[in-house]
Amino acid sequence: MATSGVDTFTVSDSDIITSALQDVGVLASGATANAADVVLARRKLNMIVKQWSSNADYSRGWKMWTRKRAYVFLQDGQVEYVMGTDHASESYVATTCAVASAGASTLTLASVTGISASDQIAVQLATGELQWTTVSGAPAGLVVTLADVLDGAVAEGAQVFAYTDNIRKPLDVLSLSLRNTDDEDSPLDPHMSLAEYERITDKTAEGTPSAAYVEYGRTTATLFLNRAPADPTSVLRVVYLADPDAFVTAANEMDYPPNWARALTAQLTMDLCLPFGRDISNSYKLQRDEALAIAQNANPQTYDGCFEPNLEGAA
Repeated sequence: MATSGVDTFTVSDSDIITSALQDVGVLASGATANAADVVLARRKLNMIVKQWSSNADYSRGWKMWTRKRAYVFLQDGQVEYVMGTDHASESYVATTCAVASAGASTLTLASVTGISASDQIAVQLATGELQWTTVSGAPAGLVVTLADVLDGAVAEGAQVFAYTDNIRKPLDVLSLSLRNTDDEDSPLDPHMSLAEYERITDKTAEGTPSAAYVEYGRTTATLFLNRAPADPTSVLRVVYLADPDAFVTAANEMDYPPNWARALTAQLTMDLCLPFGRDISNSYKLQRDEALAIAQNANPQTYDGCFEPNLEGAA
């Protein structure tokens, strides 16, 4: 007999919650869970999802399947950038524009490919700074209409950036590089310590950034550059680990690889034992431990290095 030819497998919020309620013995096979039990189980499930994602070394493959790339848009003289509220996106459009006067509400661009109504858009003013606003309506030919008028004059060939959505807070910044308008990257050190950053005497000195200190808050992550960029036509390319999405509705799929479905279900089953007055049996623990161990050891990092003993002085 032929196999299915399908190698995808998705598990939803409803699948995990139903399985866990059945395993804990409060839901019969084929029955529908009541609303209060679903709310309780979803809350417990999201606690598990968020706690597991708080440790970047929780599993071997974590740093691959939660890895994302984004671009932080710089501002002339600005040292601090809050990822989650400042301008940063997973993708963007870069183009140039024709001369425009202060007070103008339209721009003629070299290209409008990839630019849509309501996108965030920035244009470099003659002063060097970027003015941010939004695109009002769809582009007409090569002309875009701005939601706000220009604060200053714009020179021929001025840089223009546009993007649709801001990124959310990164869990862990892995690498940084400065990308110029020719798409050439210059690496930055993303692991400056707080002590090293605080030892910088003039934190507003302009130049080319070469390192950054990253501070992780409750809802945002802030990049502190060791130099205030004098050229806002470059963007900061960020490789980071993202926080998996929470479960909100029954139809939401898990933001984990498929091999984590059994581990999530087993852990949820254990977490539901206490509120439903069930004992956490050894069989529950064994199933959770086995499923978690298998999931954690998927996608191990591979490398070409090896360790050799120091044989100096050996007989």
